[in-house]
Amino acid sequence: MEIALFMSGPVIGALIGWLTNLLAVRMLFHPREPVVIPGLGWQIQGLIPKRKADFAHSVGKAVSEELLPIEHVLGRIDQKQYQLDILSSVVTYIDDKLHALLPTLIPSSLRNRIRDVIADWITREGQSLLEDAFQRGVSKLQAEIDIGQMVEEQILSFDTLQLEQLVIATARKELRHIELLGGVLGFFIGIVQSLLLALLR
Repeated sequence: MEIALFMSGPVIGALIGWLTNLLAVRMLFHPREPVVIPGLGWQIQGLIPKRKADFAHSVGKAVSEELLPIEHVLGRIDQKQYQLDILSSVVTYIDDKLHALLPTLIPSSLRNRIRDVIADWITREGQSLLEDAFQRGVSKLQAEIDIGQMVEEQILSFDTLQLEQLVIATARKELRHIELLGGVLGFFIGIVQSLLLALLR
C-alpha cells in the first residue's frame, strides 16, 4: 500500500507532464482558425497558423542568406563546360550548313579547309563572346532571382494542413521526444514530491 501510494505521485506526474507537452505540441498547429472563448473574449489560434507569414519570411530569409544564396547556386554552374558545349553545337551546326552549301565543284580539300578556318574562328571569337554573355546573364540572374522570396511565396501558398504535414514530416522525431520528455520530467518531479511527503509525515 505504501509503495502504491509512493508511486502514485510519479505516475500522475508523468501523465500530467506527457499530456501537457502533448497539448503544447498540438497547439503549435491547432486550432487552425481563430477561436474566441465565450465570456472571456480571448482569441486562440495555433502558433504556426497565426504566425504563418512570419514563419515563411524567416525560412525564406534563412534559405537565401545562409543555406542557398544565389551566388552559391550560380557558382556551381560549370561555366567553361557550358561554353564548350554551346560552341561545339554551333560549330557542328555551321559545319553541316557549309557542307550543304559549298558547291561540289570546289575540291574537297579546299572545302574542308574553308570549314576548318570558319570553325577555328567561331571557336576563338565565340569563347570571349560567350564569356561576356555568361557574365551579363549571371549579373541579371543575381539581380532578378530572389530565392528567399520564392521560398516565402511557396510556403504562403500552402494551406495550414499542408504546412502542418510539412513540419511534422520534418521534425516528427523531435516532436515525439518533446512529448516523452514531459512524461520523464513529470515522473521525476513526482518522485521528489513523494519523497518530500514521506519525510514530512
